[in-house]
Parts: sequence; structure tokens; C-alpha cells
Amino acid sequence: ADTGLFTHDANTEIDTTGRAFQMCLRTAQRMLRGNLMDASHGATRFHAANQMPDWAVSRGYIADIDGVLFYL
Repeated sequence: ADTGLFTHDANTEIDTTGRAFQMCLRTAQRMLRGNLMDASHGATRFHAANQMPDWAVSRGYIADIDGVLFYL
């Protein structure tokens, strides 16, 4: 298995009425419609700049967005 990738915590108690959720939902909908630029340029992996996971060495670095490094 590939370590260091995103995983969820299986939290099923999500407040879909909250402001943060609604903002995220609108952003996701805009992205899916093609109305937002892909700031990560198609990245499939990312990590904080103060970390260096083993997989990052062999991946193509493409962007730094606010201290988060993105790779293909």
C-alpha cells in the first residue's frame, strides 16, 4: 500500500447545514463545472513544505501553494 496518502476518518456525523460545509459544497460544484482554475495543475499528491515523505523524491514537483507542495 502507498503510505502518506489522504485517508478519511469515517466520521459519518457531518453537519451539512453549517456555513463551512455549504462553502465547500459551492466551491466543489464550481470546480466540477469548470468555473475554477486548478491551482495545483493536476497534482495527484501533496504534503506540507516542512515534511519530506519518501514518495516525494521520485515524483514531479509542480507547485507550492501556501506552504503545501504538489506533485504529479
